[in-house]
Amino acid sequence: MTAPLPPVPLRAEPGPGTPPATVPPSLAQAAARLGLDPVGRMDSGGSDSVCALVRDGDGTRFVLKYLRSATGRVDGHGLGTFRAKERQQRHLARVAPAVAARYLPVLHAEHGPGWSAFLLPYSPYPSLADTGRSAGTADFVRLLDAVVGPLVDDGYAPGGHPPAPDLWQSVYLERLPRRRWILRRHLPADLWRDTVVVNGRRVPTMEPLYRAAGAPRVAALFTGSRLSLPVHGDLNLRNVLADPRPCAAPEFHLIDPRGTVRPWDVVYDLAKMLFTLTLFDDCMRTGYTVHSPAPGEYTLAPAGPSGLRHAVPGFLDLLPRVWEGLAAAGLGDGPWLARLLLAHASHVLAESACRLSDRAAPPATRLNRALGLHLGGLLLMDDLLRRLDGGGPPDAAAHLATTGAA
Repeated sequence: MTAPLPPVPLRAEPGPGTPPATVPPSLAQAAARLGLDPVGRMDSGGSDSVCALVRDGDGTRFVLKYLRSATGRVDGHGLGTFRAKERQQRHLARVAPAVAARYLPVLHAEHGPGWSAFLLPYSPYPSLADTGRSAGTADFVRLLDAVVGPLVDDGYAPGGHPPAPDLWQSVYLERLPRRRWILRRHLPADLWRDTVVVNGRRVPTMEPLYRAAGAPRVAALFTGSRLSLPVHGDLNLRNVLADPRPCAAPEFHLIDPRGTVRPWDVVYDLAKMLFTLTLFDDCMRTGYTVHSPAPGEYTLAPAGPSGLRHAVPGFLDLLPRVWEGLAAAGLGDGPWLARLLLAHASHVLAESACRLSDRAAPPATRLNRALGLHLGGLLLMDDLLRRLDGGGPPDAAAHLATTGAA
């Protein structure tokens, strides 16, 4: 007998006679033009976009996702990128139809002065992040494997675009100076000295660390990386909705792509998955306990128990087969693990600015998340650069344990 699906979490799904949660007027107008009634506001994952559950006269449920323009957002989080997500899905329908079929399609788009809204089918499946917090480790890792495999086979492996000559710098590192302005505006001033002490360890601050990470010996680790199709671009586990019931080939849906049609680095997306397991999901759910006993000194710890770190070793164990498949497809032969960990550390540092840019949470919560990720990112990048100086492949488990992530 097939087990019933668990409910998909909503911020509110009102019962009979309960008024729907407040939605922006433009979103409500878009729903009205489509003949749809708002039911409740859904969790948008921390971004500025608003997701509402809506239904038609027959009771069929849909999701209406809305974003309005605003100043002060970092790159990749504005209205232009939001509108480009539909273009990416159309592009994938032409070049990778099996991947495009995994996406919840845009059924209708509404655009107005300074806002856009997309109508999507409602998926009954929880996100991989939601499933991972309650599933046993072995079952969850099997589910991750069942998602990664088809995406590699149908999307990443068939790519084979010429490598970007400055891939590490242009795709990963350059996010840091681009987003520095919002960090300098909000984070403590002592984080802009040359060094800072985090959990008893003296590490370079972001600007000297950026220079060290940009050294030719580090950039050379990405030499020869061939790029893939833009399968997603922000593949954190909150953007994958999957049937959690045990199955050899579970159904899953992709949502919220980056909004790009450029060739893309598969390592970027795999590192986003790893980041969800190590730090991102915990950051968004519980945040951090941060103390500064003296200027330039910080202690950092998760504010609550981790929901997903239990799966980090299993996820890392899946990757050798992924690397073999990518090499067989002509995408290069590594060093894949070093690239993955460098991408992961850069994601942690870059995401700090995003937590300040996206204003769905109260200011104190946004600052806590940004500060925790920033300090954790300094620890990770410094530790990894030191390990790479030692030669040979880095010990991933020991490295990720720098922030208690493995």
